[in-house]
Amino acid sequence: MDDLSASEAVISQILGRLAPLGVNRVTLTLDNLDPNNEHQFSERLFLDAMHWLKEERIIRFEREKRSTQLRMKGCVLTAYGYSLLGQTLKIDGETQTIGERVKSVQAGDAQYAKAGNFFGGLLGAFTKSISG
Repeated sequence: MDDLSASEAVISQILGRLAPLGVNRVTLTLDNLDPNNEHQFSERLFLDAMHWLKEERIIRFEREKRSTQLRMKGCVLTAYGYSLLGQTLKIDGETQTIGERVKSVQAGDAQYAKAGNFFGGLLGAFTKSISG
């Protein structure tokens, strides 16, 4: 799996795990995002994805300092994150929401060859919401 596909996969796992929880905060670890080690995410990619999502104002969290395992506590989607999941994007002529795309990637249904379309749509949704 290339870096862009792995990034799409880990971000989808993070968002897919947080979206159904509402405002309930949870602790995320690499193990609970990929318990069977199917995607083989690195700790570095998990950390970078979490920080990217935080810097884009999609999630909130704090890094737990005392653990030997990389643990992010208090993870929750922001209001902006929820609104972003409702934004639509077009991939190969098919329109779907970012939330639907996240679910399909999380379930392993999405083709990773379209990863650039996902991030293009995600960034386009950011631009649209900022300028709108």
